[in-house]
Amino acid sequence: MPVAVPLVDPSPGASEIADRIRARRGPAGLLEIDQVMLNSEPMANGWNELLKGVRGSEAISAKVRELLILRTTFLLDAAYEYKPHVGIGEAAGLSKEQLDFTRLERVATTDELQKVYEDEELVLSYEVASASTIFVKIDDDLLVRLKKVFSAQQLVDVFTVVAAYNFTSRVVVGLDVGGASKVKAGFL
Repeated sequence: MPVAVPLVDPSPGASEIADRIRARRGPAGLLEIDQVMLNSEPMANGWNELLKGVRGSEAISAKVRELLILRTTFLLDAAYEYKPHVGIGEAAGLSKEQLDFTRLERVATTDELQKVYEDEELVLSYEVASASTIFVKIDDDLLVRLKKVFSAQQLVDVFTVVAAYNFTSRVVVGLDVGGASKVKAGFL
């Protein structure tokens, strides 16, 4: 199925919002998801500002951020988002084994996670991405463990990354951005 809405690609200078998205993207210019979002400029503007904050925050490491994104987008079958983030995750320092583990089709145990991820930040990031995406509510035990490792700002960032990629994944899959809505995210 082709993307469910037209792709909007205004010329540079024709749309202030499109120009702000281009500025965030740099040389890549407008991607297909950007062109979809530009069907609603208020939504495109809010989405762009949210992702600028998510990708620009330095409170959590790039490695943690990419693990959160990869696990979330895999669980939601958002192949369009999952695939490019594999390379970003590699660049951030995630190993092949760690990347492969983001494609686990069940909830992993803490013991399993501790064997794959070298520090508690990564174990907890995997757990929170899984729990928040699958169940929405985080159990009290996990929240207590998170608060021992992450500062208040880091906690907000962790949950916001997961929420932002839940949002983005649902738009991407629902509107078939990239034509991959029928493909399992980890199998591209």
